[in-house]
Amino acid sequence: MKRVLAFLGWVMVLGGLGFAAMAALGGGLLAHPLAGPGRRAMAMAGDVGAGSGAMLALWLMLFDRLPGVAVWPRPGARLGLGAGIWGMAGFVLAMAVGGGGAMFALTDLVLLRVMARAGGVPDLGGAAFLGTATLAGELAAALWLAWVLRRLGTGARAAGWCQAPARAYGAALLLAVPILAVVAGIARISPPDAARLDRLGLTVLLDGPVALQAAMLGLILLAAPVVEEICFRGIALGGISARLGRFWGVVITSLAFSALHAGEKLAYPPGFLDVGLLALGACWLRLRFGSVKPGILLHMVYNLGGLAVAAMMR
Repeated sequence: MKRVLAFLGWVMVLGGLGFAAMAALGGGLLAHPLAGPGRRAMAMAGDVGAGSGAMLALWLMLFDRLPGVAVWPRPGARLGLGAGIWGMAGFVLAMAVGGGGAMFALTDLVLLRVMARAGGVPDLGGAAFLGTATLAGELAAALWLAWVLRRLGTGARAAGWCQAPARAYGAALLLAVPILAVVAGIARISPPDAARLDRLGLTVLLDGPVALQAAMLGLILLAAPVVEEICFRGIALGGISARLGRFWGVVITSLAFSALHAGEKLAYPPGFLDVGLLALGACWLRLRFGSVKPGILLHMVYNLGGLAVAAMMR
């Protein structure tokens, strides 16, 4: 309870400092800060600054940098049930803090630019801002997972971050064939609603500028499979299985993995079937060969095949 109260205290302190800093900057930029529109702009800048401060508190908490707020893992910690649950929760939180923090920071800059009367207002809902938040979220999650593996030290092997035999990668490629066949079969039997898919954030990003398309393809085909496998089939599956057994480890992590992708799958519910098969296949590879690396290969091939099927259906 003391840790929770200490964390809430830091959120209030850093949030208050963010509010004061942005309101003061806004006041310095406005010719008449207390006149109607100026006062509202200062209040808005302060609110966004408070959000930025709260995001900073969350970021410091994730990396165990807030005095009085100790978090897992301690150096040399072992994987267990709590660690497995926190592995998934921390991953999602890091992604949210990275993406949300980027959006708060960009909004801070836009508001300051508006109050300084430096030009037009960029589109905060545009592909560039959405892409920045998405990439920042993925980077934040990757940094957090790297920090966790480093803190585990030699115990990182329990999270599956180790070499696998060559046959494991062959098994991953063979396993990808029936999963992708299911993806293609579902798409043919129950074609997705193109209008609904076009409104998804991922679709907007893949239809954006060439540089943004390249960044998103790199994320989908390379970065996301690595960080998601380390999180769900590495830390989470290893920790939960150590306490509850492999069956519940597979069930809990597969459900959590499907929930992570619910945003895109709700636009096409049959897609929950193939993402569930991917989760089960990656779990089998992890438990069979003791490494997350074959699952990373399976995940990469799955994402590539999914993009190919989606392109053919448009």
